[in-house]
Amino acid sequence: MQLVSSLLSLQASTIADPAILRLLNESQQRVKTMALIHERLYRSDNLARIHTATYIRDLVNNLILFYKTTGSSIQVNFDVAELELDLDVAVPCSLIINELVSNALKYAFPHQQGEIKLQFWLDNTGNYCLLVKDDGIGISPDIEPDNTETLGMQLVYGLTQQLGGAIELDRREGSQFRITFRKRN
Repeated sequence: MQLVSSLLSLQASTIADPAILRLLNESQQRVKTMALIHERLYRSDNLARIHTATYIRDLVNNLILFYKTTGSSIQVNFDVAELELDLDVAVPCSLIINELVSNALKYAFPHQQGEIKLQFWLDNTGNYCLLVKDDGIGISPDIEPDNTETLGMQLVYGLTQQLGGAIELDRREGSQFRITFRKRN
């Protein structure tokens, strides 16, 4: 993963077009998200499962550093249960979090002030629940995230489908994505 990230970084140093550079940097951030999972696994006692609470905090804090601008005052409030996820669930879930938080950091706060709430828990029916909510400007009503050509939203919907999950989008008072998927035995 580090090699792929380094190759993307080298390629980025040769690009002058800001739009292409942004896309390449976002791809590099996705690779870093997966690399962080592997790093956590190698440091753990169990190479097949990852502890979510610390990992999710680290992932989001890396995103904040990546997207932070001067004068930015975006707070993230975490309510993440200490759960263990198998690698085949942890990777898509992490990429979903990466995309939703990145989108909030990039688009929800034109004045660089606001709050993101991130929750992850196992409910009493055996479903994992992921909630990413921002109090920003919200997703425009004319945009349908499940039918967009942006890679980020395609990843969110595709990975949720891969997990056998469902997405609910609430556009009131910002944007709220609630994703639920069944715990695998």
